Amino acid sequence: IADHGINVIRMPISTELLISWMNDTPNPVSSVSAENNPPYYVINPDFLNADKTMKNSMEIFDIIMQKCKKYGLKAFIDIHSPHTDNSGHNYNLWYGKETADGTMVTTDLWIETLTWLADKYKNDDTLIGYDLKNEPHGKGQEGTTAAKWDGSTDENNWAYAATKCANSILNVNPNALIFIEGVEQSVKSDAYTWGQPDSKTDPPYIPAWWGGNLRGVKDNPVVPESGTSQIVYSPHDYGKSVYNQTWFQKDFTTQTLLDDYWYDTWAYLVDKDVAPLLIGEWGGRIPDTVDEKSLLSTPSTSLSATEKNVKWMILLRNYMINHHVSHTFWCLNDDSG
Repeated sequence: IADHGINVIRMPISTELLISWMNDTPNPVSSVSAENNPPYYVINPDFLNADKTMKNSMEIFDIIMQKCKKYGLKAFIDIHSPHTDNSGHNYNLWYGKETADGTMVTTDLWIETLTWLADKYKNDDTLIGYDLKNEPHGKGQEGTTAAKWDGSTDENNWAYAATKCANSILNVNPNALIFIEGVEQSVKSDAYTWGQPDSKTDPPYIPAWWGGNLRGVKDNPVVPESGTSQIVYSPHDYGKSVYNQTWFQKDFTTQTLLDDYWYDTWAYLVDKDVAPLLIGEWGGRIPDTVDEKSLLSTPSTSLSATEKNVKWMILLRNYMINHHVSHTFWCLNDDSG
């Protein structure tokens, strides 16, 4: 990873895992490819104890942090779901799920576990920060079971919860970076209310990718007690391969993407110099050969689905380079699962 020039890793974990670490009962590691049994190979022998049993999850995480330090990599934690589940990202919120032993993950427990980890690593800048929740989402008509962004103190208000969590983390480690993702939908105007039914003739909500909608920052930014110096907004953005959004159903260019989606959703934060931005997820499959010049000069409506996705990737990459936007690419694995 380091030899490829990558300098930071976003590491998805669950609140449930952090609970086990905080309670000094770290969950075991179940990855069979790490076992010391043929036909598998031990590529990380330091993950094993002297008796060839696996070290626990917290020990292995600590070892990985030391490996990052050795090779000049930084890392930050991404709370991908409250509970341990490979499909846990489908759940809307940062609270409201039970762990395997029946513990309910509450907002307070979510904050407590992140604060515990921040305190544990407060003197090691290998772990630079905390992506508080992966893709808080949900549609407006889902009401209290969906993540919203407004000025309320409602439990499902992501801006309010993120502010409380940021305060707690920064209280123990004022140098930590706090990565704040967006939500999925926002209310069009004061004429509409969160929780009202959707409508095909007069839709009350503005759509976005999960975790992509940072429109709410304009009126309700996340402002910790110590100020905003540690806040990094972190939207997710994808191409047609994930979903054929309306902004892809034309001859899209950088300008049309800005006009139709990027600018009001997150790019205004860069343009107005509101806060640092890190695109926390973007990506897609890349063919063995890509003719960028040809893709950029060909109308999007004449491209295949794969070519459209690659064209979107090129446009977003170029925008990030030109505007000094950081990013973490999803993902290092062959596929999301």
